[in-house]
Amino acid sequence: MNGLSSIELPLEETGLFSPIFIDFIKQRKWLDHFKLPKPNLQGLLQVAQDAEWEKIDRTILLNTLHAQYRELEESGSVIVGSVKDNLAALASPDSRTITTGQQLHPATGPLYVVFKILSTINLCKQLNAEQQSHRFIPVFWLASEDHDLQEVRELQVAGKTYTWLTEQSGPTGRISCKGLPEMLEQLKTDLGARPGIDKLLADVFNAYKSEYTLSLATRKLIHEWFGKAGLLMIDPDAAALKRSFIPVMQRDITRQEAPQAAKRLEEELSTHGSLPLSIRSVNLFYLGEQFRLRIDTIPGGFRTPDERFNWTPEQLSAEIEAFPQRFSPNVVLRPLYQQSILPNVAYIGGPAEVVYWLQLRGVFQLHDIPFPVLLPRAHAVLVDNNLYEKFRRMGFAGKDWLEKPDELIARWMNARGITTEVFDQARKQTTLEMDALTGFMEATDKTLGDAGRAEKVRMLQAIDKLEEKWKKSQKRSEDQSVQVIRKVRDRIFPNGTLQERHDNILGFIGSGDLQHPMDLLEHMDPLKKSLNLICY
Repeated sequence: MNGLSSIELPLEETGLFSPIFIDFIKQRKWLDHFKLPKPNLQGLLQVAQDAEWEKIDRTILLNTLHAQYRELEESGSVIVGSVKDNLAALASPDSRTITTGQQLHPATGPLYVVFKILSTINLCKQLNAEQQSHRFIPVFWLASEDHDLQEVRELQVAGKTYTWLTEQSGPTGRISCKGLPEMLEQLKTDLGARPGIDKLLADVFNAYKSEYTLSLATRKLIHEWFGKAGLLMIDPDAAALKRSFIPVMQRDITRQEAPQAAKRLEEELSTHGSLPLSIRSVNLFYLGEQFRLRIDTIPGGFRTPDERFNWTPEQLSAEIEAFPQRFSPNVVLRPLYQQSILPNVAYIGGPAEVVYWLQLRGVFQLHDIPFPVLLPRAHAVLVDNNLYEKFRRMGFAGKDWLEKPDELIARWMNARGITTEVFDQARKQTTLEMDALTGFMEATDKTLGDAGRAEKVRMLQAIDKLEEKWKKSQKRSEDQSVQVIRKVRDRIFPNGTLQERHDNILGFIGSGDLQHPMDLLEHMDPLKKSLNLICY
């Protein structure tokens, strides 16, 4: 048991999330006709029991996983017993998975990636403790075919930005880690010596070697940090897995039904908020070592936007059949790909992911693929315990840290009797007296009215300037307390962004009681649907 403490705040009280997402976690009545499995323990156990899991080809799945873990072992990783146990358990028709996924950020990227993984592990622990009929196995799905390198090049640690200098292109899982060790050397120098950090940095350096692909490096690090909890990882960029997905890919190009299938429920969703996806007629990319190109429809066939590749309908169908590994599902088909190859009961995702999965409900129904329980990942911010204690002693509590710094400073000053009431009174009195004087002057000489009104504006502006000078003086005199407020806000919203979407876990390790990402596990319960302020 570590010394971390937390304060839970219901997500709907934060003001940080979209209306559709809040309606989902509150299970509003309008969502009933989506026929979604309930996002609670009972709903999870019901889906585990009811879905047609015999359609999953566990032989193909396990052969692929064993091959990927052999690659991991050959690179020097030690496959721990809990992972071997879960690989063995996955062969049983009674086993089920709980999955999360993410792009391949170096060193796991923003905090929310770690939160996703821990949420998945936490939920499996709860489900396995609740019943004995099914073995629930946590799975991390690598978005290894994503080709947007810009989204994963930067790492934010302890207030600094580290950029991976590389000109590579193509599916991120296939590119090499060349250039990453140099970036990480600078990070190591900047972090210095702190309890726990040396071991984690050694794990990072052992994973991100220049000769490794980003997929292998990501799997090495995640296995090192979370493998002991039984987390399995899957890289979907695998020919055997793609072969099992051929029927869905063929139907997508030949019938082009996805937009229409999604339309009815999309119309309902759009009345409650904005939608993140634009569903295309064809939802595949063409994949190569250094490219991932969208497939567009044209009269009489298909082509990529750069016109390098063209197909007739017959040619494209034949190539999918012969070489399925050359095709990559886009954001619309990726969830269907996942659900068609894993015995997956639930997907744990971020707020935007939950909404776009809702958009796809009709597409799942079209292909008769089981729709999982959707659960939002755990949300949290990490704050130094000593700093937050100073904040609390100033009279702040609950969700006060969500307010803007100037609002918090004004509240604190008011609570100490440092108010702007005297200036408000001066403005009120000046307005009354100048209006009376202007009225008297105008009654005797109409040409003097404008002069009186102009003088009133000048006098009120002078009071405003005096008030601003006074505020600055008060802020300077109370600088230490004001800085506590600003520090708390800056830690939670670095560069105006919620911490979990910006900062990397390494910036917090070795401070207080946080020595390893797994120390956060008990605070990562996705069923609570809360935002935790965790003091470390």
